[in-house]
Amino acid sequence: MAFVPALQAQGLSQGKGKAHQKQLDKIGTTVGGLSLYQQYVIGGILDNAQAKVDALAPSARRSSGGDIRKAAMVQVRNNLTPAQQKKFDAGH
Repeated sequence: MAFVPALQAQGLSQGKGKAHQKQLDKIGTTVGGLSLYQQYVIGGILDNAQAKVDALAPSARRSSGGDIRKAAMVQVRNNLTPAQQKKFDAGH
């Protein structure tokens, strides 16, 4: 994973932004830590999900927002190791 230092040097180690830092930290704590690459990928997943929720009409956020967040958590889980997935499942 030679590209990981490059991501860190570019300030991309936490996904596209730091808007979801608390959620990313919680996931990391739950699963016993995340690699730099996992932080980048999962941060992007969380950012993308939030952008989808933000794009919804306010009246649709309550009904569709939950589905978007659930789909994001499936994507997050798919980017964890098998050992991390067990901890993630136990923590959710």
